[in-house]
Amino acid sequence: MGMEALDWLLDSDPATRWRVLRDLTGAPPEEVQAERARVATHGWGARLLALQDEEGQWDGGAYFGENVDGVVGRLLRGQLADGGWNCEAERGSVRSSFGTTINVLEGLLEYEHAAGGSPDSAVARQRGEEYLLENTHPGRIHFALEDGDGRPSRWNTLRALRVLQWFEGQ
Repeated sequence: MGMEALDWLLDSDPATRWRVLRDLTGAPPEEVQAERARVATHGWGARLLALQDEEGQWDGGAYFGENVDGVVGRLLRGQLADGGWNCEAERGSVRSSFGTTINVLEGLLEYEHAAGGSPDSAVARQRGEEYLLENTHPGRIHFALEDGDGRPSRWNTLRALRVLQWFEGQ
């Protein structure tokens, strides 16, 4: 990977930068953790947390508690036939959402990093990754993370490099 792309990714929001440090540079865990801690107080993470209500929910929905085993189980049961996920499945949607699938995959990956995951979560994550490699869909933008369409995206570049790294490891 060229240093120009890596430098560009590192010159970004803490929500992207800590993942770049962890996944692409091999930075020491202390450096990764220090950058990750900034997410709650700087940039996108701070903006997202500012939208959280007093009960810890966003838009009347998501909640993140300490024990995630029940959440992981629900996610595994909610995987759709095409391999992805859709937050509208409860309302009858049978097609996966690119955005929801990315969110679930990142959550499952964090679960694997933090708790070791499970054989079932690893299989579900692999099916979801395959869905992303085979499908593209437009989605609703809740708030802009980058400079807009047609402009370089650090977030998408990081995701693409992570997919390429995953693919090279297969």
